[in-house]
Amino acid sequence: MKMTYHRLLTILSFLYLLVTTSVAEVSQTGSCSCGEKIAFYIRLSKDVQLAAYQTVIFDKVVTNIGNGYNNGTGIFISPASGLYQISGSVIAVEGYQDLGFDLMHNGNMVGNLFGHHTDSVVIYLELNEGDRVWIRKDFDTKTETMRGTWSSFSGHLIR
Repeated sequence: MKMTYHRLLTILSFLYLLVTTSVAEVSQTGSCSCGEKIAFYIRLSKDVQLAAYQTVIFDKVVTNIGNGYNNGTGIFISPASGLYQISGSVIAVEGYQDLGFDLMHNGNMVGNLFGHHTDSVVIYLELNEGDRVWIRKDFDTKTETMRGTWSSFSGHLIR
């Protein structure tokens, strides 16, 4: 498997937050009451074309602890309430340089991925059990083509 700088940075960020969150809780309380383990890391297996407001269906499930991500709909449904870190990374196919995507929470845009060829976003959301989070193409009517294997969607329960 070819490891790109962007993919490596995403994985390292994810692991860093998992470790530092647990370490901080143990140092403050003397124990870890982390509760349920919930984490997902999903990517595209191939290039996909998307029209305005179309949900990105990341189809390659790498991690889905807690089974919150549905690779049929592209939506993460929170299995438990708590504070989550959610991230997304998008890369356009050569020739399709500008891109725009929205990170959505229960129908409201909470983050934006907009850039020239590539962008990523990391946000923290207080989710209730059953809340929905996904990435969709933004309002621009121009069809976007996302690069498979390098575009991803991930998140995990912090506490």
